[in-house]
Amino acid sequence: MKINLGLRRAFIWTFIIADVNTAIIGADFLAHYDLLVDLKRKRLLDQVTSLETPGSVQEAEHCNIRSFSLEVPYGDLLAEFPTLTATMPPGKGSSTTTVLHIITTGQPVSSRPR
Repeated sequence: MKINLGLRRAFIWTFIIADVNTAIIGADFLAHYDLLVDLKRKRLLDQVTSLETPGSVQEAEHCNIRSFSLEVPYGDLLAEFPTLTATMPPGKGSSTTTVLHIITTGQPVSSRPR
């Protein structure tokens, strides 16, 4: 499919058509065509032509992508404890105070050349 983003060049890509509420352009497409998303200034930057096209920021429903099927033997357990596979929001650290200490003896197996 050929897509026109208003950047004066052709963008040809094999898209997967899906019945979703929000359009999705993947990171693979953006990387292939050297496009950068500037959320602060609401624009799409073309690093090849140095052109930009205006965009908009919209709220979207949080999508869930699973790397497992809920029908597997552990699916019920994973569904009961969704935080086991959830990602942690940026900037939110762990609440644990556990510190690991590994006691070693002798010289390191390898070291930086001096």
